[in-house]
Amino acid sequence: MSHEKISLKLKTFAHIEFSDNKFSSEETIKDKIDRGIDLFNRGHKYQKVKFDNSFPKFILENKEKFQKWII
Repeated sequence: MSHEKISLKLKTFAHIEFSDNKFSSEETIKDKIDRGIDLFNRGHKYQKVKFDNSFPKFILENKEKFQKWII
């Protein structure tokens, strides 16, 4: 999902606290995704992992469906 779509989703989401610009601005979202930090400031760090045989069978058998997220 693009940072533009994430921004729109947050601005129209039922939880009004996440529509605030500190969470929903496209620039903030893009920056946090690029740096692998949690969008909601919960302290989570994200990293890309290499696609290998340790993934669940469904993902291994349907990797074309997940191409956007596979390195």
